[in-house]
Amino acid sequence: MSIQVIYDEVQALELFDEFLDGVSSPIHIAGVERSYSHALKEMDPTAYDVMFADWASENRVVGYY
Repeated sequence: MSIQVIYDEVQALELFDEFLDGVSSPIHIAGVERSYSHALKEMDPTAYDVMFADWASENRVVGYY
């Protein structure tokens, strides 16, 4: 089993957003549906950044482990 090393932060952010959206339900605010990752980035960017750093470290994103 090989471990994928992610070198590109943009790719890592896209994969992280896919991960968040895959494990969480969309958010409905005032009749508008947003993906969980989008809502978290807008509503609590600090929590998003901390969660990304943890995820990036666990998933061997260069610069985070």
